Amino acid sequence: MERRVIDSHRNCANGIYHCIRDESYQLVETCNEPQRIPKGNYPYYLGKSDEIFYKKCPEDLYQPLPAWSYEMSDCEFKKSSCNSIGQVPCDNGSATDDATCGCDYTKGFVLKESDCLYHICENDLQEIDSDYNCVNKCLPGYERSFLKSCEQTTFSANSTSLGKIPHTFSTAAIPS
Repeated sequence: MERRVIDSHRNCANGIYHCIRDESYQLVETCNEPQRIPKGNYPYYLGKSDEIFYKKCPEDLYQPLPAWSYEMSDCEFKKSSCNSIGQVPCDNGSATDDATCGCDYTKGFVLKESDCLYHICENDLQEIDSDYNCVNKCLPGYERSFLKSCEQTTFSANSTSLGKIPHTFSTAAIPS
């Protein structure tokens, strides 16, 4: 059993032992009635009122489950940093959820198991799409959209539309 839980039951005559942060973010020991801390928060002790409250987790941490104030002093989990080779952030997460990372397919990285690995398509006329598949490259003046089609990005003087014109090209593999 964790030391803080053992201490919480034997060191206090009134209330339960806590080792938690105060309003200056310093660890303090106090004997108080336990508070249920909602997920996404950590307990803190306000010395002026001798009470325990809770605050939202700092941006780099998260707390996916509720806990009792004597069970924790900080949010327990550090968010993923997405700074490994080939990784890019997909979602910054929240006070209750971890950040999520993906692989930068625009630079040739694909997801293999849980790592981003550099991958070269078999043919120079191919590129990697957002699903990590090798597909035919778009023609000059076009770029691949999230819908997997090649969309025009440059327009000639006689172009009548100001928006992107979708053009779909085959994504079949080119025979070697």
